[in-house]
Amino acid sequence: MYLFNDLKPNRSETEDKIQCPHRNCDLPPLNRMKKGDYYRSNEFLCKKHHIYISPSTFSYQNWGDNILWKSENDRRLINLLKESKRDKGKGFRSERSEDAVTWNVFRYLENNNLLETTLTQITGSPQKTAKPYYWGIRPKGGVYKLLEEARETFEQVSSGHRSEPDLIIETEESLFVVEAKILASNNPPPSDPDVVRNKYESNSERWFSKVFRDDFNKIALEKRFYQLMRHWLLGSWMANEINHKFYLINLVLESKEVNIESQFGSLIIESEKMKFKKFKRFTWESIYQIVKKSDSINKSSILNYFEGKTIGYTENKKLQLGSLKRAFNLSDLSAY
Repeated sequence: MYLFNDLKPNRSETEDKIQCPHRNCDLPPLNRMKKGDYYRSNEFLCKKHHIYISPSTFSYQNWGDNILWKSENDRRLINLLKESKRDKGKGFRSERSEDAVTWNVFRYLENNNLLETTLTQITGSPQKTAKPYYWGIRPKGGVYKLLEEARETFEQVSSGHRSEPDLIIETEESLFVVEAKILASNNPPPSDPDVVRNKYESNSERWFSKVFRDDFNKIALEKRFYQLMRHWLLGSWMANEINHKFYLINLVLESKEVNIESQFGSLIIESEKMKFKKFKRFTWESIYQIVKKSDSINKSSILNYFEGKTIGYTENKKLQLGSLKRAFNLSDLSAY
């Protein structure tokens, strides 16, 4: 895995050629990828550092190079995840992969007894016996049963319309759905609203009207909260089925979505009676602070990851020079 100190802080490029971003690469520049080019063509592969290079980022030739935890159990679970995900795990390869960051961070929290600590800080109430389901997949294979039932209830599963939460976590009293973002926004619209609208609004005795203050068009099309809408709808229904409190967590960068709680919160119904507990914004940087303050003896690797994680280069066409960007805005970068 290549982090900030492994990479060139600035990278030169021309209209036709681009450098490998690795700090120690002495190979000639590669052809510059153009729109429509196949990303993983050998034409764009640095054979010394085993990464495919684009104008703004890079992708590992081997997805495992973007993953921190590689025990036999880790690899078995990741293989299950890759097979279940619609992109067959291709997203794990990218420097900017939200999937890879989610795995690296939450697998660490899970294996170092910090998952319950993090959930407790988010909710303000003790959370015990946390069971995570990455992208809704059970550790022994197959889809988390409640998610499978929710998809069948509300979505056009046969036509490929299915929600895939980044993380579902079940504790003794609560159910969490985590929507994790790095660079992607919360507001992609539905590709075919006329196909999905009816099942979302009408099924399960019009559950939609019990958990939202407005209709599908207002939330998904006008306000463009289609993704969060689906997670609130399906997550609240799942939690109600097992009589758990429900939390939808939007995990974002410190600088992003600063008003999301009020913006999306004004569209949903949070009811103590029905245990629709909370929609919460939480940040990656806050997780970093939780790990840093912990007494875990294994924290150096994940702290280094947070401190060195990058998300590509900025564009500066005038200078033909791109500047490397850190993923996280951390107040203490003493290691760097």
